[in-house]
Amino acid sequence: MTQPTTRPQYLVTADFGKLGHGYVNEPEDTRATVIDMIAVGEWKVVSVLELLPADEPGKPGAYNDITEDIAREVRDCIHNEGHELTDAKVEWLEKHLGLNATRGMRRAA
Repeated sequence: MTQPTTRPQYLVTADFGKLGHGYVNEPEDTRATVIDMIAVGEWKVVSVLELLPADEPGKPGAYNDITEDIAREVRDCIHNEGHELTDAKVEWLEKHLGLNATRGMRRAA
């Protein structure tokens, strides 16, 4: 029997074109790990869900779509740490944060 988790878990969904969508992270990844993975990765991210632990054993926990929050943190991470800003990242950030989300940021060559 597995132990119930006491911390949120994250599910990052990416678009693999004709192959469809799939998860690109591990259940034990923390929020910071997810942000770093997206900031430096080449996936075409679709969404990020946060799965919250259940309040009572045997009951399902809640979940939240935190894609916009993560997009904001990824943008800050890219800007502050100088990660490459690819066209796919620009498209994703602008979709979730607006057309000016990447204004003034250095794009990949």
